[in-house]
Amino acid sequence: MTLPARPESFAARRLGPVAYLQFQIPAANADGTTPADIQRVDVYGFTGQPPGREDFFKHGTLVASVPVRKPAEEAPAPKGKGKGKSGGRPETWPAPPARPAPSLQSGFDQGDMVVVTEPIGQAQLAEVVIPAKPGVAAPVPEKPSTPTRFYVAVGVNRKSQKGAVSGRQGVALAPPPPTPSDLAVTYTETALTIAWTPGAETGAFNVYEVPPPPPAPEGAKIPMPSAVAGQLPVPVNLKPLPGPPFVDSRVAFGTTRCYVVRAVSVLGAQAIESEASPVRCVTPVDTFPPAAPAALTAIGGAGGISLIWEANREPDLGGYLVMRATLPGGDFVPVTPTPIAQTTFHDTTVARGTRYAYVVLAVDTAGNRSARSNRVEEAVR
Repeated sequence: MTLPARPESFAARRLGPVAYLQFQIPAANADGTTPADIQRVDVYGFTGQPPGREDFFKHGTLVASVPVRKPAEEAPAPKGKGKGKSGGRPETWPAPPARPAPSLQSGFDQGDMVVVTEPIGQAQLAEVVIPAKPGVAAPVPEKPSTPTRFYVAVGVNRKSQKGAVSGRQGVALAPPPPTPSDLAVTYTETALTIAWTPGAETGAFNVYEVPPPPPAPEGAKIPMPSAVAGQLPVPVNLKPLPGPPFVDSRVAFGTTRCYVVRAVSVLGAQAIESEASPVRCVTPVDTFPPAAPAALTAIGGAGGISLIWEANREPDLGGYLVMRATLPGGDFVPVTPTPIAQTTFHDTTVARGTRYAYVVLAVDTAGNRSARSNRVEEAVR
């Protein structure tokens, strides 16, 4: 009898009124052979004192049944054609059809990480009491300090036989904390700042980066499908925040980042997060000029005037523009029509007997110009 191995990476989290359950579909059998003989993964929920394995199946709730498709196989050879001389698959054979994206309709692949959801309603809040067997006194179990709903996942083979069961995971059934509001995202050249208004009596928060929502009113909440390939969301903050704001240093100009915030309540060993705030997105635009070049120096010689200055350190520096004015009273005009990469410039377009003033501007790759460097004056000697 070949039974699938236990689903690994099983985890449960309570986000608002929904329990999110993550597991990895077994890619092997309990005896280590591959591929796994597995038709589906069933997820069960049970509210109350954790029962034994069979009680989970008999008295619990089947939360989700996730279909698992067979491993992909090559298309069979056309009739009348065998393998090539090398024994491989000739290029003239038809390619196997493309597999559809994994879903509850098309099934998921062995080894996929899957997240399923269960809304927490009145049925999930009701504690299940297992009836005692006739003539056997029912034990009085120690109840959890916080009402809890427990979950397990189990693979089922193609003969409808259950394999090894995952470890139990639980979510607290207390009401979630208030949802944060007024989410706002601003940015500077070096950081994005996420701010929000906490709800009443909220002690901690998590910030999540989420994909840009589909076309919809800004701030609309995006429901999560009942089963998707992927993993439970992970906050961008390393540990729960005591309050706003949160600073994200991952600025990339032209790249859109979207965020939501959830409030966090900790009940013993369990944590409950609020519903997500409305989504807020921002696409930083580089409007930040580089610093003005420093320590500009001019040296007059017989054939022209040489300039030197300190290099800027901005990673997006595009170059420098040298500006010159004829004294007395002339306006500054570019001597270099396009930015130059060097931090030196030799001006040979000057006339003897005339004094000149110079400044240098730094220009970044977005075209932003810095303020002027210090001004220097010099003449041809």
